[in-house]
Amino acid sequence: METLNRAGITEKLSASYYLGSGVTGLVPFEVIATKSLDEGSKLPSSFEVVRDSHSSSLFLASSETHKKPGDDSVLFILKDDSGQSQIEVVSPDLFIINGPIDSEGFQDRLPYLFYNLAERARQEKFELLTAHAAAVSKDGRGILILGDKGSGKTSIMLALCLTQGYEMVGNDSVILGTQRELSVMAGSRQINVRLPVAKKLSLPLNEELRKEDQIDYEIKSSFLPEDLGIKANESSNPISMVVRINLHSDNPDFVATNIPSLEIEALRLSENFSRYIRGIPTPLELSSTGIRGYFPDLDSPELTETRNNVVNALLTQTTYLYVAGNDPTHTAQQLDAIIKKL
Repeated sequence: METLNRAGITEKLSASYYLGSGVTGLVPFEVIATKSLDEGSKLPSSFEVVRDSHSSSLFLASSETHKKPGDDSVLFILKDDSGQSQIEVVSPDLFIINGPIDSEGFQDRLPYLFYNLAERARQEKFELLTAHAAAVSKDGRGILILGDKGSGKTSIMLALCLTQGYEMVGNDSVILGTQRELSVMAGSRQINVRLPVAKKLSLPLNEELRKEDQIDYEIKSSFLPEDLGIKANESSNPISMVVRINLHSDNPDFVATNIPSLEIEALRLSENFSRYIRGIPTPLELSSTGIRGYFPDLDSPELTETRNNVVNALLTQTTYLYVAGNDPTHTAQQLDAIIKKL
């Protein structure tokens, strides 16, 4: 099958139903299928959800038949299969996704599968990569915010935007540009905030969530930037500083130091930048009964070397700080003072 071109693959599979096209994480894509979708399909609405939460994701549905897909986009072929879903990798920009096309659960997973499968083209063709991070910008400077789950990435991002005039680039996932100078390009717009943090930052909450007995570390409230009066930046900004954040009530008021161990930080960055191309954050099937299926590893030695170079450049050529604090607003104020001196 690998020797066939796109037209040959679609003909071999009788994939004649052109479902639409879009952009996912700055990568253009097209979707065709071996059968038409049922009337009232959730597929377009599934992509509406992603578009709301990610500034660079959209999907334009089409009812065309026999349309020839372009050569510059990633092509996803949906092959109707009532058995267990699986992914066939034909090439770095051509994937066959087997599954029950009319299933709502299957359709709900597609935007996330498309994003992760496009990571190979994102890194190889477009010289971009996805990082688990937050990012803000101000005066043409991009600030990349790293940290483990619960370390305060979202909190410091919000505090910088709400109190120090920064613009939001992304939260939770951020696309980095790796061509020439390293930059923050785009990212997820969804802001999920734990209730104690939302209350501390005086974010708008409905009355049910304001009840004291509802406070729980895993209960979150979701916002988009415009809900909070935050401006979203959708232009490229060179990375002027990398911050590994640690916000906790037991921390001192504010501490900013160089990274204690470059070796440990290099390992953290390497793992972070490899997550999406190796399919770590996206199971093929996800439901209340568990996860199923195999997501292929799309990495290569060449792309690994490119990411290694990005890691080395961030650690040796960029201001890189470990920042700890106990209050997001005060920490943002102190951090902004450091950034202004760059």
